[in-house]
Amino acid sequence: MGWIEKARELETRVEDFVRKGMQKIRPAVSSFLGHTPPANTREDQAAYTISVDLPGVRKDDITLSVDSGVLLLKAERSMSREHLEKDYYRMESYFGQIQRSFVLPPEVDEEKLSASLENGVLRISIPVDQNKLPRRIDIS
Repeated sequence: MGWIEKARELETRVEDFVRKGMQKIRPAVSSFLGHTPPANTREDQAAYTISVDLPGVRKDDITLSVDSGVLLLKAERSMSREHLEKDYYRMESYFGQIQRSFVLPPEVDEEKLSASLENGVLRISIPVDQNKLPRRIDIS
């Protein structure tokens, strides 16, 4: 086996080692830092809309705040007593602290932000303040 083949084999072994190591530490890191839920964002002329998947999270366990142009979402998904008492071979559902932040564009109206929770999806509407939008200046 030449040195090129040995280098490729070593590269494959290192990639496998890193991938397996990340699979083992990901749950610990996730529980330490908090889970980051998936989110979809969209924009039209009137508002920005953010949809965040929060299955199994109650409305009372969600906190939204805005500070210095950053929208912060914090939530807690608690494990029910039923889950605690059963022996699971494998549990992939996430329980614990959930956190996500979004940097808001300068043209939004932070005072008129609204949110609703339906079927495990949190929808956040962030209206655009038309007075803050860039405007064209005519040159005379």
